[in-house]
Amino acid sequence: MTAHGGPEPQDRIPHRPATPELGDDRMPVIRPDGVIEQPPPVSGEVARRQQASPPSPSVPPETSLTAVLGDCRREGLWRVARTTRVYSVMGDVVLDLRQAVFDDDLVQIYAYTMMGDVKVIVPPGFEVHLRGFSLLGDLKHKDHSETGTPVERPRTVVITCSGVMGDVKVKTLDVGQVEPKWWKRRKG
Repeated sequence: MTAHGGPEPQDRIPHRPATPELGDDRMPVIRPDGVIEQPPPVSGEVARRQQASPPSPSVPPETSLTAVLGDCRREGLWRVARTTRVYSVMGDVVLDLRQAVFDDDLVQIYAYTMMGDVKVIVPPGFEVHLRGFSLLGDLKHKDHSETGTPVERPRTVVITCSGVMGDVKVKTLDVGQVEPKWWKRRKG
């Protein structure tokens, strides 16, 4: 109801109080003769906020990746969350952190496997803590880097595992290096 006792005007958003910075929240109205009435101009403060640059994209503090009867792979340039949960049910998950962008110096990865594998690839110089258990599975960390040149800002990666008949493997490889095939690893 308006002050004179009549119904609220049709161009007002119902059940929304007027705010001082937005005026009375008027929406454009098309009159019966086809003319469009525009709402009052936006105040200077609101216009300045609308012209401000949008915030930089940020990664949420926690993300998850799931592979069920298939594969999931994150590689190349991507932003790593502070906490990542990985679920692998009869599938494989690969997290390649060699070219990833980090917001924090400490990254936690929780890997849950059931008849699936999780592989985390880190560059040389990263401190890796692998802990947890896998019933009828393996938890391994191997350094395959050829140069051993650490990245300019090493990070700490804590991987906590829980699994049944699944493997969690951490590989240290140089950027661009391909993991040696199993028959080449056996020779050397």
